Amino acid sequence: MKHSEITDRNTPIVNFPVITYSIITTIILIGIILTIISVKGYSLNNSVLALSLVPAHFKLHSLFTSIILIPNLPELPVVLLVFFLVGRKTEDVIGRLEFLVIFIFGGLLYSAIVMLTDYYSTLPYTSGSGAIAIIVGVYYALYPKNKFLLRVTSGGAIESKYFKTTFLVIFWFLIESLTYYISIESEGVKIKFSLLAVFTCCITGFIIGMVLKKRGVLDRYNEDNKDTLEEKSALREEKLNEYKEEEIESRKEYPSLSEEFVEKDHSDEEYLEKYCYTCTNYSPEEGICSELNENVKEYPGKFDKCGGKYFEKIDPLKNIAIH
Repeated sequence: MKHSEITDRNTPIVNFPVITYSIITTIILIGIILTIISVKGYSLNNSVLALSLVPAHFKLHSLFTSIILIPNLPELPVVLLVFFLVGRKTEDVIGRLEFLVIFIFGGLLYSAIVMLTDYYSTLPYTSGSGAIAIIVGVYYALYPKNKFLLRVTSGGAIESKYFKTTFLVIFWFLIESLTYYISIESEGVKIKFSLLAVFTCCITGFIIGMVLKKRGVLDRYNEDNKDTLEEKSALREEKLNEYKEEEIESRKEYPSLSEEFVEKDHSDEEYLEKYCYTCTNYSPEEGICSELNENVKEYPGKFDKCGGKYFEKIDPLKNIAIH
């Protein structure tokens, strides 16, 4: 069984992010309500249309209702996760009111771009992506070198991976692009300017973030909260050290096997034959380890990352895994 945990590696949060959590809660509640409506037999399309921005049938309230609407369920978890990671710290640094104003401005900017470029469209647009995009841009300007920690627990083994803000932004934008592509394919229509609007909002957010940074917002935040940040950073380091110890302990479940895996007295091919070829997670035909997602036959050194953590031996008589 796998369990994943992701957290901000570098920047503790001083003030409780009321606005960020309120927005996330509102988006989730609206998603649940729309789901209930569809289950009850009512038209989900009509409900979405009532809240969305439809350029050809513009209604003033849609400028705001479309901001908190993300009807695409596959997109929702990823978008909210990204917003959760970047929104809390951004709100903490620039202030709650400023954060809310920028968030709403992002939604309005998205709507303005759509209205100007696709005025006669009868398609429903939701500007929540634009509102979140502008916050992503602000965060990237404030913390371009920040890191996030991803911990994955699988079968008692724990592995920690770090990735930078740049990776998070690229990943988010790829998900947005994929979502729009799927929408185009499934609906049989061409959504011309949605992705352009999202990208523009993100760039605008980055510019706003750079201006705020230039005007000393981040420096003042660090100075005003110096003691609290130092205290929370120390606690964060303690927690990270605990994570490291847990990861080391998890590897001790297979001490002898782990040592032999990383031992260099034998050839890579010998270890492939001795362990990988007798492991249920390995495909001899393709050379792929399902747990590492690597072609260990082509890159034998990759099995050092396993060290026996994922080793499940095949019983040759019953052809089943021995745990």
